[in-house]
Amino acid sequence: MNTIRTLPVITALCSAFAFASMASAAVIAEYNFNDTGGDPYADVANASGLDAGNITPGAQMDAGDSIPTTYSSEGAGSYAIAGANVNAGSNSTSTAWDNAQTDGLYFEFTLTPDGGQTLNLTNLQLDVAYRGTDAFRLAVTSSLTGFDYGDQLTITTENVNDAASIPNILQSNLDGIDLAPLGLNGDWGAGAGTIIDLSSATFDNISSAVTFRIYGFQAQTSSDSNDALFFDNIQVNGAVIPEPASAALILSGCAGMLLMRRRRRA
Repeated sequence: MNTIRTLPVITALCSAFAFASMASAAVIAEYNFNDTGGDPYADVANASGLDAGNITPGAQMDAGDSIPTTYSSEGAGSYAIAGANVNAGSNSTSTAWDNAQTDGLYFEFTLTPDGGQTLNLTNLQLDVAYRGTDAFRLAVTSSLTGFDYGDQLTITTENVNDAASIPNILQSNLDGIDLAPLGLNGDWGAGAGTIIDLSSATFDNISSAVTFRIYGFQAQTSSDSNDALFFDNIQVNGAVIPEPASAALILSGCAGMLLMRRRRRA
């Protein structure tokens, strides 16, 4: 084989290998709460280049959480919290939000890139259903933007009644959903495929651990034992890419391979 002809081919392959992970976004972490691997809280995406930690519930959500097995539906493999554990104890959204943070009405997970890797995130997606009144609130926060309400990640249109009291606590309009979704892979209604946009500079070139917390609570003073929240199919989409120094090292190695090949052909 002619060395001159093979050099461009090797060069192209090396370049493609070095920058392949930059080409498109993919699911880099996923939690479906199915107990197929012995741990319903574990990441099932198993993407290379990062460590996706297990789901960890906050104190109050941990006290009332479960992985339902009694529903012959998608809800049988979801994360659920029921009864008084959903209630944040106040008709004021601002006070209820403070209570939710203090009481630990959230679950969280942490993504940590491997050495020499960075994360570029595009969005977080999940299915969420609620049984109860229309006072349900869904809140997604991150360690990069602060776990306080002022840096809340937005999801849907803010409830106009809350706008003056607390920024970006959102009415997700999930009232009227009955129990878990009906039927295998059933309809989650308004909460199906809820998307949190992460396409900003804040979520680019992440080289250290980032934690996401997902809150769910009621903004009312009383709760019913039948009230319940369901979460499922949580996905983080983005790319794991080599840091510039790592990419340069890969290309340097390729250059060495090319030089050795040329010397052998000489």
